[in-house]
Parts: sequence; C-alpha cells; structure tokens
Amino acid sequence: MKTVNAFFWFFIAGGFITAAAAVAYFASGESYRGTDQENYTILLQIPIGIVATLYGLQKRSETGTR
Repeated sequence: MKTVNAFFWFFIAGGFITAAAAVAYFASGESYRGTDQENYTILLQIPIGIVATLYGLQKRSETGTR
C-alpha cells in the first residue's frame, strides 16, 4: 500500500511543481527574454502539470490512501 501511495504522490507533487514553475516563469517576466518557441513550450507545461496533479489526486482518493 505504501508503494501505491508514493506513486500517486509523485504525480501530485511533480505535476504541481511543473505547473508552478511555468507560472513563475511568466510571472517573473522571464518570458520577455525567451523566444516564442520557449514560451509556447513552457506554456504547455501548465496544463500538463494540472492534469498530472488531478490524476494523482483522483487515483489517491479512489484507493482511499492518505
């Protein structure tokens, strides 16, 4: 059961950190110096991070682990 719990926490923490880093990139004004391709790639990190976090939360609640 601990392995399953750690696996889902990996998605929760990893997805949150990914989305938060992308938001911080734009909030800090770093996107001003980036190319369009870099900005689009980082912009794509936000929904990917949200989806990964929601997946981890959903699976964790389905299994009933804490």
